[in-house]
Amino acid sequence: MASIMPDEVGLAMRSTVGDLEGGAQRMGAQAALPVVAGWQRRLEETGHPELLPIARTLSELGLHLSGGAKDPAAVGALLGVLSGQVRGVSGSGLGAGVSGELTKLSALLASQSRVLVALAP
Repeated sequence: MASIMPDEVGLAMRSTVGDLEGGAQRMGAQAALPVVAGWQRRLEETGHPELLPIARTLSELGLHLSGGAKDPAAVGALLGVLSGQVRGVSGSGLGAGVSGELTKLSALLASQSRVLVALAP
């Protein structure tokens, strides 16, 4: 199965991975909001049933971030959910062409999830 993701998705994926490599906390909620909203929109536009749950998780993450991300445990938990969702897509035909970036993104999300959950009081 060919990837349903256009070539520019690979470029955007590498940019997102680069952003997360610096750490979610360093990126900050305000800088993360447009990234989250952009990915949510892209995934919703595909209309693909395997990508819509990721878009919903991104929507929930956006709500937490727009509130100033006052609950690191909740944000961390959402990043953990996203990690699993992204990992699932990386192993499917949907991720063809960007599976390496998806795998790296999944690992970064999992790592940032653990960091934020550990920071929770």
